[in-house]
Amino acid sequence: MNIKNPMFVIEYEYILHESTKEEEYKNCRIACTINDTMFICLSNSNIRRCISNYGKVEIYNLVKISVSRQNINSVDIDLDLPNLREFDISYNQLDEFPNSKFIKNVEILNISFNNIKLLHVEEALLSLKELDISWNLLMYCLQCISIFITYIPNMCKLKIHENHFNDITDPQLVEYLLHIYLSKLQFVNNCNCRNLNLSQNYFPCAFNMCKLNNKWHKKLVYLKYNTLKNMEEIKLLEKKDIEKARYIHISQNLIAASNILKRLKNVQELCTTCCLLPIFSFAKPLKYLIKLNLGSNFISILDDFTQDNFPMLKYLDLTNNLITNLESMGSFHTLQEFYCGNNEIRNIAQIDNVKTWQTLHVIDFCNNPISTDTLYKKFIIFHLSNIEVSKTFSFFGYINT
Repeated sequence: MNIKNPMFVIEYEYILHESTKEEEYKNCRIACTINDTMFICLSNSNIRRCISNYGKVEIYNLVKISVSRQNINSVDIDLDLPNLREFDISYNQLDEFPNSKFIKNVEILNISFNNIKLLHVEEALLSLKELDISWNLLMYCLQCISIFITYIPNMCKLKIHENHFNDITDPQLVEYLLHIYLSKLQFVNNCNCRNLNLSQNYFPCAFNMCKLNNKWHKKLVYLKYNTLKNMEEIKLLEKKDIEKARYIHISQNLIAASNILKRLKNVQELCTTCCLLPIFSFAKPLKYLIKLNLGSNFISILDDFTQDNFPMLKYLDLTNNLITNLESMGSFHTLQEFYCGNNEIRNIAQIDNVKTWQTLHVIDFCNNPISTDTLYKKFIIFHLSNIEVSKTFSFFGYINT
C-alpha cells in the first residue's frame, strides 16, 4: 500500500480444483505437488517422499508431476516412470534442459520461467507432444530448431516466446521459422501454424540476378515463394533435370532450395535468396559457378566457401546473413565482387584474409559493426588497390562501381 508509481506489475493466475484420493487411485492420475518444502535438487528421495503421502499408490502409477516454484536448480532422477505423461517444473532455477530418462514417456513438459540459455537434449523424446520453454534465456533460435528436429520430432505444440535470441530477433520470424522447419508443429505460442505467413516482401532481395536472354530459358530453373504445396509437386521437382541447369533462381522456398542444392553440378549462376537457409549445403566442387547470391538467409559458417570449391567464382553476395568471420574462406584469386553487408563482422582480424583477394574491385561491408571502425577503411584502401569507389556511394557505406 505504501509503494507509489510501481515500475511493473505481475499478474498471477490461480487454478483451483478438488479431487479425492479415491478418484486419483482409480484414474491413475497422481499429482505429485510440493508446496511446503524448498530444495535445490529434484531427486529420487524427493519423489518417493511425496508418494508416501498417498499411502497405497505405487510410484509407477505416477501420471503427472508438478514441482513448480520450488527453487529447483537441477534434476537427478533415474526412476522408471512408465506412466508419467506430464511434468511441470516451471518457475524454478534450472539452467539446463532436464535430461533425466524418467521423462522419456512424457507428453507434456513445462519448463517455462527458468534460466536456460543453451538447449542441450541428450536423448530423443519421441512421446513429447507439447513443450513450454517460454520465459527462459535461450540465446540461439537456430540451435533450438536443430535440437527440436533431431530430438523432439513429434512435437505439435510449442511455447517459446519471451526468449530474447541473439541470432533471430524478430518474434514473428521466429514463429515462422519454427513452422517451416518443424513439419508436425500445429501451434506455436498459441498461434495456429496455418495462420503464420510472411509477406513476400519481408526480406529484401539483396541483388536481382541479371536478366536472362531467351536462348537461356531451356536451361533455367526458376522457383518462387510457396510454389511447392504438396508431396506430389516435390516429387515432380525431383524429376527435373537440375544437374544440367545453368541458371537457377530460388526465392523464399526452403523445400526447393534444400532439394536443388544437393544436385547442383553445372550451374553457372545461382540465386537462392530468402530461403531461411542456415547452411549452404552443395555438391563440392561447383566447377562452373561464376555468380552466387545467398542474400537474406541465416548462414553463419563459411568453411566450405573456398577457392577449391568455387574455382571460377567472380561474384559472391552474402548480404543479410549471420556472418561473423571470413577467415575460413582463405584466399581467392578469382573473386571480383563481394557483398557482405548487414552481418555481424566486428574487427579487422575477422577479415584479414580479404587482403589476399587482389582481383576484387567491389566490396561491401556496410551495416556491420566493423563499418564504423576507421582502421577498417584504411585497411581496405591499403591492401586492396583495385577497389573502385563510385560517386553514388560514399566510402563510409558502400564501396561499389
